[in-house]
Amino acid sequence: MKYSHFLLLLLTILPGSVYALSERSNSQNSEKYRVNEFMADFTRYHPGDMAPALYLTKPYIITAWKVRNLPVPGAENHWTYMGETYVLLDNKTGRIIKAYQHDIFYPQS
Repeated sequence: MKYSHFLLLLLTILPGSVYALSERSNSQNSEKYRVNEFMADFTRYHPGDMAPALYLTKPYIITAWKVRNLPVPGAENHWTYMGETYVLLDNKTGRIIKAYQHDIFYPQS
């Protein structure tokens, strides 16, 4: 009887643990694609700079961030694509939070 309870507990906990480990691994792997400056629209940008208002509009918001291997955006942030760079923006201010090379879409192991 105790064995079946243990097995049930293990099957309940294990999937969440595996998911958490894979998310942590994805986050660590994505950091090698992070950039501190990039070019878009003939302008050099850095984290902390303001993005043009165009990138705050619905057509420029990336909703399929997971298939692009991008980290989870915060509740007040969204991913967009500026030039050849994935950029995390603050929804209210348009401030650039972080940026990743376009190569993150096809990560090299």
